[in-house]
Amino acid sequence: MIRHIVMWRLAGESYAVHPEHLRVRQELGTLRTSRHQVDYQYS
Repeated sequence: MIRHIVMWRLAGESYAVHPEHLRVRQELGTLRTSRHQVDYQYS
């Protein structure tokens, strides 16, 4: 499980500095006004 967490964290770090991600983030600017998490019941 620790290995998955480390790989997930490394993937997130590389995504955050990926040139295409940075380009799109700059282009969209402040389009996003807020961020929310929604939990759904799964049965």
